This record gives sequence, C-alpha cells and structure tokens, in this order.
Amino acid sequence: MKNPIEILILKLKRYRNTGKPQKEEITTLEENEKSYILKALEFTNWKISGERGAAKLLGIKRTTLESRMKKLNIQRP
Repeated sequence: MKNPIEILILKLKRYRNTGKPQKEEITTLEENEKSYILKALEFTNWKISGERGAAKLLGIKRTTLESRMKKLNIQRP
C-alpha cells in the first residue's frame, strides 16, 4: 500500500489533468472587462474617441466607454 502522501499526489495529478480550469485562472466578468478596456486604452495611447480611439477599437460608443471607465474606476495614469 502507498503512503498517504503518494495517494494525495496521485489524486492531485488526476484532478489537474481533468482539463478543468484551476480556480486562480478564473476571473470575474468585471475584472475581464476592466483588463480588456485597459489594453485597448494602452494600445490607443489613451485616446478614447475618434477614428483611432479605444471606443472605435472596442466597437462601442465613446459615451459607453466613458461610462464603463467610470464604473470600473479606470483613470488615466
């Protein structure tokens, strides 16, 4: 019979190999939205509106982007 540590290691390996995401890999929808908006803002050098602005890149209106930024507490550094 295997010792308890070996049994635990085998159980952990089976759990990790199930293909299910680990808890630390999952973020909330709000966290994902904030991260996505920040990436768009950084990509556009914090330009919100206009042809090369983050709103256009995200496919939303400028006012919607500003509203989401306020809700998510996103401020230009």
